Amino acid sequence: TDGLFTDFTSNTLIGVPIDRFNEVLKILAPTPAPAVRSINEQSTDGVSAKLSFGASNPVTDYTSSGTAAGFSAVGRTGTYSVGTSGTSIRLGVYSNESNIVGVINNNVAEVVSNGNVAYATGAFGNGETGTLKLELNGTVIQSVDLSSFTGAGKANTGSASSLNSDGSGFTNVSLASSSVDGNGAEWYIFKHRTAKYLMHKDSMKVGWNYMRIVHTVGSTDHTTNYIEWINDPSGAVDDLKMALPRIENVSLVGSKYLSGVQYNTNATANYKADILNLYRNVYAASGTPISFTVTNSSTPSAQSVPDIGGSENNTKVLGITASLNVNANVDNLLNGAVTANSTVTHPLKATISNTGSATTGNGFLIDNRTLASTNLIEKFHDESFRKASASYGTQASVDALASVWNSQNHMTGGGAAGHTDGLLYFNQRLYSPIDGDIPAGGNFTAVSNVSSGQPNYSGVTGTRTFFRVLTNSSGAGIRDLKITSTKNGTAYSNTNLDADEIRLFIKNPGATDYMNVRNTFTYGSVGFNAGALIDGAGDNSSTTGTGNSVHCVTFGTASVANGDYVIVKIEADESWSGYLSQLTFQLGASDVSAPSEAPVLDDIDANNSGVSDARLSFGTSNPVANYSSATGSSISTTTFNTNGLYSLSGDRRGVLGSLQNITGELNEDVAASSPNYVANAFKDAYSGVLVLEVNGIEVHSLNIHNLSAVTDDFNANDSGFSVSAVSFSETTDGIPDYTKPYRTGTYQIGTSDQNLGWNYARVIHRHGGNDYNTNYVEWVVDTNANALTSGSLTLSNFGHTDVYYQSGVGYFASRPTGSYNYFASNVYKNVYQDGNAITYPTTTNCSISNIRITGSGIHTTSSAASSLALGLLNNTTNCQNTNIQVTGTVLFDSLTSISGGLSLFTARDIAVASQITHPLKATLSTTQLSKTAFMVHSGTIGSTTLTSDEYFGFERYRVVSGNYDNQASVLSSGNKWNSVRSVNDNGSYPEHATGLVGSNNYLISPLQIGNDGDTRNTAQGGVLQSPAGNPNYSSLTHATRSFYRYFRNETGQAKATFKLKLYGDANLISKSGAFYTGILAANKNITVEVKVPTDPAFTGLDDTSTAWSDAIKPFSSGDQPIVDGKGILNLGGSDLTQTVGGSGREIPLQLQAKQVRDDQYFVVKISAHKDWTGYLSRIQVDYS
Repeated sequence: TDGLFTDFTSNTLIGVPIDRFNEVLKILAPTPAPAVRSINEQSTDGVSAKLSFGASNPVTDYTSSGTAAGFSAVGRTGTYSVGTSGTSIRLGVYSNESNIVGVINNNVAEVVSNGNVAYATGAFGNGETGTLKLELNGTVIQSVDLSSFTGAGKANTGSASSLNSDGSGFTNVSLASSSVDGNGAEWYIFKHRTAKYLMHKDSMKVGWNYMRIVHTVGSTDHTTNYIEWINDPSGAVDDLKMALPRIENVSLVGSKYLSGVQYNTNATANYKADILNLYRNVYAASGTPISFTVTNSSTPSAQSVPDIGGSENNTKVLGITASLNVNANVDNLLNGAVTANSTVTHPLKATISNTGSATTGNGFLIDNRTLASTNLIEKFHDESFRKASASYGTQASVDALASVWNSQNHMTGGGAAGHTDGLLYFNQRLYSPIDGDIPAGGNFTAVSNVSSGQPNYSGVTGTRTFFRVLTNSSGAGIRDLKITSTKNGTAYSNTNLDADEIRLFIKNPGATDYMNVRNTFTYGSVGFNAGALIDGAGDNSSTTGTGNSVHCVTFGTASVANGDYVIVKIEADESWSGYLSQLTFQLGASDVSAPSEAPVLDDIDANNSGVSDARLSFGTSNPVANYSSATGSSISTTTFNTNGLYSLSGDRRGVLGSLQNITGELNEDVAASSPNYVANAFKDAYSGVLVLEVNGIEVHSLNIHNLSAVTDDFNANDSGFSVSAVSFSETTDGIPDYTKPYRTGTYQIGTSDQNLGWNYARVIHRHGGNDYNTNYVEWVVDTNANALTSGSLTLSNFGHTDVYYQSGVGYFASRPTGSYNYFASNVYKNVYQDGNAITYPTTTNCSISNIRITGSGIHTTSSAASSLALGLLNNTTNCQNTNIQVTGTVLFDSLTSISGGLSLFTARDIAVASQITHPLKATLSTTQLSKTAFMVHSGTIGSTTLTSDEYFGFERYRVVSGNYDNQASVLSSGNKWNSVRSVNDNGSYPEHATGLVGSNNYLISPLQIGNDGDTRNTAQGGVLQSPAGNPNYSSLTHATRSFYRYFRNETGQAKATFKLKLYGDANLISKSGAFYTGILAANKNITVEVKVPTDPAFTGLDDTSTAWSDAIKPFSSGDQPIVDGKGILNLGGSDLTQTVGGSGREIPLQLQAKQVRDDQYFVVKISAHKDWTGYLSRIQVDYS
C-alpha cells in the first residue's frame, strides 16, 4: 500500500496490476514500430492488353491468370490491366524487360516525440529478430535472418542488400535502430528497420506472376498484401509482319473531254494485306491500332483488332481490307498512281510503320475539278471561250457556226476544220501536245487506266494555235486591254517560235489585224504583227520574261464597241516546252480614271522682262518721233499716256532698253497634270495651223498636222514657232488615250517685226473652221542711248543761328545745314524713273533734309525727304529733253564735333554725293563734295557743383582774373565770367585775356582748341565749319594762362584742413621754395593756388582769411599763409606725387590758424603756360 497503486490487496486478481502496469508503461515507453504489413510498387505500370491465353485456352509454357493474389482470373480475350482489389495490386502486362521494386511497410508514417524519433517512415518492428522472406508465386525465393543481418545506414537511408542469384531480394536495408522516447532515452527492447524489395525479371515466370513479403518472428508470420502481373516475353521473338499487300477492284467513273482527250471524273479500288503475329501472346485491348497511308485517295479509317474466335488461337493471321476513293481526296489524278500501306501497333511488340505498300501503277486521267473560265479569265480547264482557228476579219465571223470549238474533236491532221493545229488543254494549263509534261508524249492511247478512243498527238509537228474570244462587256467602247499571264518557261516573242518563245496576238475584228503584244505600239500602225504593247504602262511587268507577266496593250484609236469582240490568238511551235496556266483580261488597261484632256490653246506668256519702274515720256499727249504710243484700249488692255507707269505685270512685260527677240511659251498658264499632260500643253495638237500675230499683222503660220517636233519654223524676220512632238494624255498608271493628243510650243518675234515704243502680239490656233485666240502680250521698246550727265556742283558752308559759347569759342548748338546743288541732263529720254529717282548715297556724318527739283519741261517738286521722285512732265513740246536743277539740303548729324589738339576731341567732317537713276540707262553719280572740321557742341553743367566739383562744362562758377580780397568780390558782377568773350582780347576784355580754355569737360591751353587756336570758319579766313565771329587764339598776348574758380564751404564747419583732388594729365609744381619746383613752359606743369578772401563779419583776431597760398609748397608750422606765396601743402618735401592722372591726385591743405568758415567762399587758381601740353578734366574739394 506504499506504492503508486494503494488499493492492491492480497485478494487483488493478478491481471489487474499487470493491466495497470502496462498502462503506465504505455505512457512511459515510446511506441514500437508496427509489424510488416504492406508493400507498394515503384515500377512503371505495365500495359493494358487482351490475353491470347487462359485457363481454358492455355499457351505452352505460359502460366494462366489465377486467383491466389486476390483478383479474379482473366481468361483468353479478357483485358488484363492495372488495378486493385482490396489491398492487392495488379500491375498490368510486361514484356520481360522490367524489374519490379517497392517499399516494405510503405504505409507507415514517422513517429516523433519532442524531436526524438520513435521510428522512421516505412519502419517495421522486431527489426533485430526473425526472418524476412520474398515470396513469388507462393514460393520463398529469398530470405534474410534479421538477428544476424547487420544492415547499413540509418532507418530510411539504409543501403545494405540481400539478393538471390537472379538478383531478387531485399535492398536499402538499414541497421536495426532502437526507439527513443520523448525524453531522449533509448529503449533497446524496441528495434526497427526499413527496407525495399526487388523482383528481378529473371525470377519471373512466363505468363501470370504474384508476390508478397513475409516476416516470420517465432511462430508468427507477418504478411503483406499481394502484387500480381503478366510477363509476356514473346514480343522480341514474334515480331509483327505484313504479307500479300495489293490494290484490287479498280473502277473508272464519269467522263469529260478537253482538246480531244477523254477524262474520267473518279476511280475506286480496295487495298488488302495480311498481318502476322498480331495475337502473340497478348493483343490490343482497345482503340484502332491499324491505320493506313495513301496517295491520291481518301484515307481509309483506322481499324480495331477483333478478338480471337472460338476456333482460333494466338497464331491467328488477320486479313485487312480498306476502301480507296480517288475523288474523295483529290479532284484530279493525271497519269498518276494510287498507293497505300499500313501502320500497326501492338501493346508490347515494335510498331511496323508504313509497311505493306501497294500501287496501281501510273496511268489515270481523272479530272473532277470545276474551274470554270469566264469572259475575263481563261483558266485552261474548260474550253467554253475557245474558238476554232480562223482569220476573224469581221465581228460577225466571231459568232459564225464555223467558229465553235468542239472539245471532243481530235487535234490531228484530217480532223475537224479549225481544230487540226490546236494547242492542248492539260492539267489546267495550255501546252504543246507533245510537251514533256504530257502522258506518253501525247500518245493518250498508250496510257493505262483510261477510257478507250483516246487521240495520239505524239507525231504532231509545226505551228500550233489557240484562239479565244473576249467580249467587251464594259458598257462603253474600249481601246486598250490589260493581259495578265500566269506562265512558266515561256516568253512572248515578236518573231521566233521555239522551246521557250510563243507569240500572243490581239485583234479587233474589222478594225485591226492580229497585233503582237510583245512589240511596242506605234501610233497609226495596226497591221499584222504590229506592236500592241503600251511601253511605259505602270502595270507592265516582265513583258519579255519567261515567267508571269502583265502586258498593257492598245488598238490605238480603233475602239471596240460595247458588245463587240476581241480575238486572242497564241502561236507556238510543237517544240514549245513551257506552259500557260491562266490569262486574265481587263477591259481597259487602266485601273484608274480616264485621263483628262489638255486645255485649249488660249494663253501665251513672254519670257522677256523689261523694267517695271519706267514712266513713259511719250504718248498721245507728247508724241515722240518714231515711237508708237501705248494705246492698249485697242486690244482691250490699258492705255498708257505720258507720265504713265508702264510696269512689268503679267502679260505686260515692261520697258525693254533694246530691240530683242521676244520669246514665250504657248499655254504657259497650264500647270502639269501628270500624267494627263505636261505643263504648257494644249489640246488638238495634231490638227490645224498656229498663227503668230504681231501688232495686228499675221506674220507667220505653222501647220501642225504631224507627229514630229518642229524646231525654229521662222519667217525671214526670225518670227515663228517651235513645237514638241505629239504626246497623248495618260492615266496615272501609264495608259495613253490616243484620242487626246497634246504638245507644247514656243513662239518668237524677231526684232524686225517690232516697233519702237509700244508692241503687242498673240497666237491663233486655227482648226476645224474656228480660230482659238490667246491673250495678248505687250511691251515697250526704248532704245534712246543718251547718257545722264550733271554739272555745276556746289556745296555751301554750314550754318545755324543757335550758338553755344565757352571760353569765347562759339559752337553750333543745333545741327547746322548746307546746300548741295547741281543740274542734270537726259533724265527723261524717252522714259524716266518711277519712284525715288534722286537719292544721296553718300552722306557721311550728315543727312538730306529736303530736295527740290526744277526744270522747264516738268512740274517743280520739293519734299522734306532724303530721296525724291522726279517731277511729272508738263507735256510741253519736247519736254522729254528738259534739264533739271537739283538742290539738296544737307543736315549735319546729331553729333558732337570739336576740332582741337591733345586727341581729347573728335573733329568730324561731312561728305555728300547724289545719284539719279534711270530705268534703262546707267545711274548718274555726282562728284562727292565735303566740308571739314565742324564745331558742333552744346555744353551742360553736368556734375559741377558750387561746393565741391568742377567738370569744365558750363562756366557757371568761373571768375575772371583778379585778386579777390573779400568775400563780396567773389560774386561781384564785374568778376563774373562771360563765356562769349575772347580770352585773347587784351584791349577789350583784359580780365578775360589771360584765361585758359574750357571745352566739353576739359581745361586746356587756348592753342589746343580749333586749328592750333584758330576757331574761325572758312568764310572768315579759318578752316573750320563754325559760327561766324569766332576768335583766333593762334597768337596769344599773355604767355601765362589761368583759370579762376570759386567754391563755397557748406559743411556747417570751419575748415583749416581739407583736400583738393585734380584729374587729367598734368604735373604739379610749386611757385617757390625748396620742393616741387619747376617752370611753366611747353610742358604739363601747372601751379595751384588757393585764397580765402576776407569776411567783414570776422575781423581782427577772428579774421581767418589768407593771401594767395601755394598749394604745392609744403607749409611751415607757425608761418601763417597771410602773405602771397606761403605754402599750405600738408605734406613733407618728398611726400607728394606730382603727376596728375585720370584717377586723380590728392593735394592735402593745411591753413594752420586760418580757415574757411562755413558758408564762406574760397578761390582756386590754376595756372599754366600758353604752350601747356596737359589738361584737367575735374577739380574736386574734399572737406573730410
